[in-house]
Amino acid sequence: MSTNRHIPAVYAGTAAERGAFSPGPPGLLWFHTDVNDALAIWNGTDWNLRSPVDVYLDDGTGDSPSLRFVGGSNDDTIRFQLADDAAAGRSDLDLFLADDAGQSYLRVKDSGGVIRAWVDSDGDASFNGTMTVGVGGPTGTYLNVGFAAVNTTTSTYGISASLTKTAGVTDHLDELIALRSLVELNQAAGVVGQTCALYGRATLTAGDIGTAGNPRDMVGVYGWLDLDAGTVRGDAYGIRSLIDQEAGSTAANDVFGIHVDVDADGTVTGTAYMLYLNEQTGVDFGVYQNGTAVNYLGGRLGIGINAPTGQLHANQSAAAGAIPTLHLEQDDESEEFVRLTGQTDNGVLTNSLVKENDVTTATRAGFWKVYVVDEDATDPIADGPYFVPIFTLA
Repeated sequence: MSTNRHIPAVYAGTAAERGAFSPGPPGLLWFHTDVNDALAIWNGTDWNLRSPVDVYLDDGTGDSPSLRFVGGSNDDTIRFQLADDAAAGRSDLDLFLADDAGQSYLRVKDSGGVIRAWVDSDGDASFNGTMTVGVGGPTGTYLNVGFAAVNTTTSTYGISASLTKTAGVTDHLDELIALRSLVELNQAAGVVGQTCALYGRATLTAGDIGTAGNPRDMVGVYGWLDLDAGTVRGDAYGIRSLIDQEAGSTAANDVFGIHVDVDADGTVTGTAYMLYLNEQTGVDFGVYQNGTAVNYLGGRLGIGINAPTGQLHANQSAAAGAIPTLHLEQDDESEEFVRLTGQTDNGVLTNSLVKENDVTTATRAGFWKVYVVDEDATDPIADGPYFVPIFTLA
């Protein structure tokens, strides 16, 4: 066990002067004035920078702020310790310049000896507590990065995460994730106001985004999946969201896979969209649902037209489209193609439905064209175009 001693004297001189000096008890310090190894410690036998003797620089009492030089078990250890109570073994700062493996680290402890911060010579760092870069954050923020005023003419990033893998043994179990966030509430009868694994907010309070000649976008969440080369053996997702609710869980209100709110009370010189799908090359489906759930649209639906004049307005707008506007295919041969629900009124000829007895004169005005395909294999109606008469009523 090392012997702790308070240093009785400190000397300075050349290496030759130190060699001619006859020191007393262990713990003396000698500062060289002519060699690179500036500090030597007398361990009772010889002068050695890597002394196994623990030496304190303080006011001579056991319970006071001190600078401690901690001896090691061999010549590869150099350690310094700043302590608030050396006698009790508590330290606020440990600085290892080198250990047995040639590693170095800076370690900070609290008054109870718990390590709160650690930085080593490999570039690894860990912090046990809150950390703030810039201005302070909200109460309860463990890592806050913020600046009250940013004065720069270049791009500015609060946090920038960049990963590039170029070597090393790999397999399909490896993950490369720039930002990983996990939130869990695991407290019986515990209550929180909100849980959010990833929260982003961009606010424009004053100023402009871009200029009139160089307009720029303002984006709440932006993701870019860039496939330049190589092979994705599974699927590729620009955005993927999963809600996995187990049988023991209760959602007291609604469940949304994606919920989008747009509240445009200001001036929009263009068009406000709730959802806009910008098709590029190689797209097979614009929207695809593989289940049987009901789909609901509260407003009008335009197909081939962006200003529908009915609840459903389908427009085959290509002059040489060579396709029908509406194709109805019924696999249940016992059911109708179209079901009409309306209301008749006695003697009224302008309703959506008109009774036969209310019509005195039905004048055929023309026909509308349909195409019939009969899949009966025994005695089908001939496939081809047919014309359905249209009438005016009086």
